Amino acid sequence: QCLVAMAAKVSREDVTAALAGLLFLKLSVQEKSKLLGHVGTAPDWPVILSFTRQALRSPDAAATLRVHFLKHMSVINAALETQMYLGGTQLCVADFACYVAVHAAYAGFNDDHKWALCNLSRWFDMIQHSISDFTPPDALRCSTIEFAYDAPDVLPTVDSLMATQPAAAQPPAAAGSAKADAAGTKPAAAGAPAESKDGEKKENAEKGGKKEKKEKKEKRAAEPEEGKKKKPKVEEPVVEAKKEKKEKKEKKANKEEKADKEEKAEEAAAVTTEKEEKKDKKDKKEKKE
Repeated sequence: QCLVAMAAKVSREDVTAALAGLLFLKLSVQEKSKLLGHVGTAPDWPVILSFTRQALRSPDAAATLRVHFLKHMSVINAALETQMYLGGTQLCVADFACYVAVHAAYAGFNDDHKWALCNLSRWFDMIQHSISDFTPPDALRCSTIEFAYDAPDVLPTVDSLMATQPAAAQPPAAAGSAKADAAGTKPAAAGAPAESKDGEKKENAEKGGKKEKKEKKEKRAAEPEEGKKKKPKVEEPVVEAKKEKKEKKEKKANKEEKADKEEKAEEAAAVTTEKEEKKDKKDKKEKKE
């Protein structure tokens, strides 16, 4: 009853706002309309790619923003309570774009808790098994997420997703607890190894950043000295191009000059021939007389 009541409150604007959050985009009115447009039998993959250009594809990155993802995924989950696809009864651009956007988040959920978002999980599993029929580009191909299809009678809460890890990543709690009890100490929190690992990554990234800044600074300091020692050379291709242009210009001038001389010679020859013809006619006329 609670889910039905929430679904009734989810508007088209709520859905597009949640999609914008999952895609990490600021959408215009036209883009929101395009997202909910039907794809038909031939999806416009370049358009779908443009909507997923900033989507997180790393499960580790998605896990650090789990609160953000669950906030928007809960809205989509409620909207899908009364419809099969995000656009209603037919596949739309948002179905494929949202599938790519939430894939990393689902990869980090424990199998027993995925049904906390039962409507979204049903939709996600349907899309991941049907997208290949439309031959998507490699950039939009995602690995298959496994689901336990026998949903529990009492569905887990959305809050339970906050504290879970994928089954493969969870430490053996029972053994750890027994050892901790025997030693009289408390077992380490499930998130501790991940926090330690994240701390190491952050520290390494900071060291790498400082080293890179130092190298850039040294390089900038060395550039003026190198500039004093070496004078920039004129690139050979530029010299060759100028030389070739000059030769072409000279050839053209020579050709025009030659053509002009030939034309004048032809005119002179024509005048001479005409004079000779007139003279011959005059001689013939005089002889006849």
